[in-house]
Amino acid sequence: MKKENSFSRNHLRTVILLVILVLAFIYLFLYDFSKRVDHLMTNMTTEHLADVNDQSQTAVKTELTRVFEEVCYTADFLAETPELTEEACQRVYEQLKEKCGFANIRLVSADGGLYTVGHEALPQSVGGYVEGICRGESGMTDVFLSSVTGQEVFAFYAPVTRGKSVEGGIAGIMIVDQMVDMVTTNGFNSGSYSYVLKSDGTVIMQTSHADSLYNGREYFSFLRSDTDMGVEAVSELQKKMERKEKGVFLFTAGNEKRIVYYAPAEINDWFVLTVVPYTVSNWYREHIGKTALYLTMKMLVLFLAQLAVIILWFRKTRNIILDSKEALELEKKKLELAILHSTGTTFEYVPKDDSLSFISPPVVKEVEFPAVLNQISTKGAALGLVAAEDLEKWKMILKRIAEGKEPGPVEVAGGTSFSEDTYFRLSLTPVRSGKGEVAKAIGTLEDITEERRIRRRFAQEEQYRAALLSEAVAMWSVDLVRQQVMACTIHGKDWLEGGKGFLYSGRFIEKMCRYVHPADHDRIAGQMQANRMLAAYYTGEREQKELFRATYPGSEDYKWMTCTVSLLTEPVSGNPVAFAYVRDVDEETKRKMELMYSSERDPLTGLYNRRNIEEKVEQALKNEDSLSCLIMLDLDGFKEINDKYGHQEGDAVLKKMARILSGAFRSNDLIARFGGDEFIVFLDHIPNCECASFRAEEVRRQVYALTLNGEERIVSISIGIAFGPRDGDTFELLYKHADEALYMAKGRGKNQIAFYGEEEEMMILERPD
Repeated sequence: MKKENSFSRNHLRTVILLVILVLAFIYLFLYDFSKRVDHLMTNMTTEHLADVNDQSQTAVKTELTRVFEEVCYTADFLAETPELTEEACQRVYEQLKEKCGFANIRLVSADGGLYTVGHEALPQSVGGYVEGICRGESGMTDVFLSSVTGQEVFAFYAPVTRGKSVEGGIAGIMIVDQMVDMVTTNGFNSGSYSYVLKSDGTVIMQTSHADSLYNGREYFSFLRSDTDMGVEAVSELQKKMERKEKGVFLFTAGNEKRIVYYAPAEINDWFVLTVVPYTVSNWYREHIGKTALYLTMKMLVLFLAQLAVIILWFRKTRNIILDSKEALELEKKKLELAILHSTGTTFEYVPKDDSLSFISPPVVKEVEFPAVLNQISTKGAALGLVAAEDLEKWKMILKRIAEGKEPGPVEVAGGTSFSEDTYFRLSLTPVRSGKGEVAKAIGTLEDITEERRIRRRFAQEEQYRAALLSEAVAMWSVDLVRQQVMACTIHGKDWLEGGKGFLYSGRFIEKMCRYVHPADHDRIAGQMQANRMLAAYYTGEREQKELFRATYPGSEDYKWMTCTVSLLTEPVSGNPVAFAYVRDVDEETKRKMELMYSSERDPLTGLYNRRNIEEKVEQALKNEDSLSCLIMLDLDGFKEINDKYGHQEGDAVLKKMARILSGAFRSNDLIARFGGDEFIVFLDHIPNCECASFRAEEVRRQVYALTLNGEERIVSISIGIAFGPRDGDTFELLYKHADEALYMAKGRGKNQIAFYGEEEEMMILERPD
């Protein structure tokens, strides 16, 4: 009774001490947790600001690049169409101004003169774009003061060239004061806003935002006079921006605290600043902190519940100790049953007597052995247990056991008592007596005949693969379970150091993919992921093949290559193994591409053929929800050209027609020769119907201007246009309706443009001969 009371008191003291330690641990944990969360949230806020800043930079560069490309496209169009009337040129300038948001369009003459679109002379600009145009250059200027209005502006400019001579140029002028909301941000649930500055602090663009503290032009002056940063801090910030550095700074204006991330915009000397109120970032910090604390409290409750279970378990310790004896007896019986039903043979070896007795039946059931085999080390071959050529291995392992050493497994060939080509794996573990001597040893004899057969077959497959890889650019094999590289050779150089494998990691995959073309990099790196290959192996897939582009070291030319991954089973461990090799297939791939190109193109004009254009237009219409159009074009009087001048001259006209179409439309528009003298053009994502009519009229005009030997006009063209989805959302419907419009144009006298569905108000563009 006293012993039981003493046990209860000790048990209670143990529980109280444990509870005190747990509470102390919880306090330290929560304190450390709050510190770590605060540090983590600071880093997360900075990283998120950097991401939002990158988005703002991308938005600015994308918009400015779009505007610059529109200016270059307009200049090229003016260069290719010198016969445009003054009225047509004015429309082109107005479209450019409206599309890009320019305040003004300026014209530059070849001698450096500056004019309005109405050809009124202007003072020489100081922005540098006039000189750039005269040198045949295009680009975007930095901010400068307009010589006309005195406002701060910057310009996009491009020359108009014919041949190698510069005949003038155009420039789009943007006013800095009007550049609001070109830079947009969506970070922190639209709680952040951005500025674009020059390195001297001049504000070029900014986001209109309710929380913005400053809407002026001199940001550094604002920081010096209206914030707590001070003159020295602002000067240091300005020096960093002059050195093109990026970073974070904080300031307080009144009661408003802001966090600012700044980085170069890679445009002139401009910088993008992304600003977020401290209250916004602090809300994220508190929200995540509360969420983490809630999860911690849940874990604490779970821990206390587990502690209660442990206390109850302590109270039953004595019963568990008693029950453990019964469990040990049960496990002993289970072990005996396991040995009895084992696929291998278990035996006992006594070094003192040099005798062997089987605990479980031999692996080969038809073989009869005595209960005890004596002089086993010297008569192993004579007894038929081991082949004569492996007798020394047999003696060695028994000798090491007698010396108290534990040898590793040894493979031996079966003796005459077994069938031919039988192999075993022999393992022995010493059992010591109380004096430390080896009283006996427990051993296993496992039949590995089938395993050896698999290994030989695997070795033969390895030889076959070695022959296959003799021309491989690279090869490697990976144990997908251990994620270990077993072999790796690139350009004939072995990557394994000292013949030892290394971890199959993301770093290894990046090294293998460092010469892969950027467009193919993610796809090939994804193919090489161990988890992906394991999933394919377990679903029964045994080979994967990918085509990609890569360069050789020291070369900048990309070659087509294939990466083939075979998924195998390693014979010894049974683990899935990935065996991969890369081959150079550049020549055969390019031949296939050339064949594919020739199957898609009309051999005379190089345009898409009829079969291919139908497929491409149908596919485009499936993904199209904006305005599109199908244009049918048919040459008038083409048969007379063949009859009068011959088919060779007719073919030349068709080629000229193809060049006219290619020059009049965008590079991504679909253009095809539909048969004979009939052509088709499909335009998608067009802003309005007038855009299509403008392009079609340009084609009609250029075809009508074609002459033979400079003496006479030789051909004209009739054009029918149908718009999608208004006139149809399939190729068949659009073709039918555009053909009806074409028939209408032919019926009205040819050399005209007609639109489907507007018969009463048909827009027929006629021109006198």
